[in-house]
Amino acid sequence: MSNAVVENGAPDERATTYYFPKTGSSATLWQRLSLFVSIYWKALIVVLTPLLLLPIPILNSAPAYRCMYVVLIMAIYWVLELLPLPVTSMLPIVLFPTMGILDSDKTCAAYMKETNMMFMGGLMIAAGVQHSKLPKRVALWTVQVVGCSHRRLNFGLTFVTMFISMWVSNAAATTMMVPIVEAILEVLEQQGLGDVYVNRKKNPPAENGKDAKAVAKTGEEEAPMPSDITICYYLSIAYASTLGGCGTLVGTATNSAFKGIFD
Repeated sequence: MSNAVVENGAPDERATTYYFPKTGSSATLWQRLSLFVSIYWKALIVVLTPLLLLPIPILNSAPAYRCMYVVLIMAIYWVLELLPLPVTSMLPIVLFPTMGILDSDKTCAAYMKETNMMFMGGLMIAAGVQHSKLPKRVALWTVQVVGCSHRRLNFGLTFVTMFISMWVSNAAATTMMVPIVEAILEVLEQQGLGDVYVNRKKNPPAENGKDAKAVAKTGEEEAPMPSDITICYYLSIAYASTLGGCGTLVGTATNSAFKGIFD
């Protein structure tokens, strides 16, 4: 079958090659249609989802059903990642006033609540800390004070993460601590106290008449994988931020949201 080749990708990247059947070839209409759907399936769902859900606001024009229509569209877009998540999150700014669900003033005000501003502020602080290379200095100071024992270091980092997470969001606390943990692991690796990443080899099964060890030497190396120590440190940071967020009202967005609902 004669095909036309179309390559999509930069020269330094792996190009994605699509084979489009030429006009007049033996390819059926179904093959061409399946090829089109496999390439543009996201765009098709973006267009068809509002049309398929359109009976909801048509059969009942109450504000609750119109809101359900918007929520279902956003849920499908969000789960399938048909559009960038920030774009999907901004759809209510356009759809709510357009469909008469909520006026633009109240809709935009919901995006600038105190909880959201606290979350954004925490992320900005984390970005500034990482840009200023402060984690490297904190890592060296922590190693000097606590020592090179993995138990003491892990406990100290867990305690610090819990304390920070009590006053900023869990995501911001984790974002601030991950570069510090990475810097500490690099210092420990330089001191010969542990590897950040390890290389594992693919050991193919022994062939007839060949020693298994000899065959294993020819195994290809996989991409470096995090060591057990690295996984332990990162999991400790993640769980510590979750525990610390339960300590205060401003520790996590769910606490503030519950307070707003309760009040």
